[in-house]
Amino acid sequence: MFNYVRSLLTDAAQTHYLVDSDFRTVAQGWARADGTGPLDLWAHRNPGYVIRTGDYADDTTAWNAARDLMVDFRGDTLFLPPCALSLGTITTWDVPYARIMGSAGPSNKRFGCSPRVRNTSITLGVAQALTLGADADGLEMANIRFVPLTGAIGIQVALAATDLHFHDFMWDCRGITGSTATIFLNTVTTANAIDRSCFDHFTWYTDTAGGPVFDFNVAGDYIEMANFLHMHVSGGTLVNSLLDHATTLAFSIVAHDGRGINSTAAASAVTRLAVIVAPTGSEALSVSDFYGSVGYSTATGLVSATATVDYNLSRCFISTIGAGLGETLYTA
Repeated sequence: MFNYVRSLLTDAAQTHYLVDSDFRTVAQGWARADGTGPLDLWAHRNPGYVIRTGDYADDTTAWNAARDLMVDFRGDTLFLPPCALSLGTITTWDVPYARIMGSAGPSNKRFGCSPRVRNTSITLGVAQALTLGADADGLEMANIRFVPLTGAIGIQVALAATDLHFHDFMWDCRGITGSTATIFLNTVTTANAIDRSCFDHFTWYTDTAGGPVFDFNVAGDYIEMANFLHMHVSGGTLVNSLLDHATTLAFSIVAHDGRGINSTAAASAVTRLAVIVAPTGSEALSVSDFYGSVGYSTATGLVSATATVDYNLSRCFISTIGAGLGETLYTA
């Protein structure tokens, strides 16, 4: 019989738990005043691996304490049980090949994030609340709902943080004041900052003018955006919904398997899905298998580019008749 022995040859990674003390852990019995709750007992058996926000001045300080316990390149996980955290000061992530994970749940959705992400929420209370440092390579982040600050970048990448994998996340812009400067992830300063990165199974909600989910201001290569869902309701024009790549150095960027709905009477309240500016490489952006509702851009305006050679569209359709059976290809 095979005798399985856990060793460094199998998995040395450790899980660190960041617990939101604002949740009713004592009243619900997860933690108890006498230290006999399941969370308390787990913390006793695993000293140093449970961080409670209530033991620190604020959520960001607790977040930093948990991050600093993690070991580079070991594949450690910062696990967020159901919570509503608020990052009120800038925090820099500097643990390479680590994971930040909310509670996972089964999902067979083709478009958008798992419904489970609603259980784990992070409010980005300052501009660039989460900054990815030079040692953030290989970060995996999943099962989290992000709430933005109006007119601010949520996640800033100023140095090279390549090989990212963000999946099953929500960018929830409902109810905030409209601003084209409200952006989920921005790259700046360092070229090729997020090369070979993948963003898949994500949803974003908008109800007024805003910025794109991704704003790339430096060179970017080998980037994939997949299985996404955008819902926009009346409240202002959203010019660039998914991507603004404002640099000439761009190669092999792929956006595929997405849906968008513009549920407002104003045609083209969502002006376009993406814009790419004169990339050095021709056919730098490929968009395929995207389906837009009536008025989600126009049939000739899904992507804006300096020249038609800069991008291509494959199997992208726009609905053309309300309450009808019409659809046509996006042709530009």
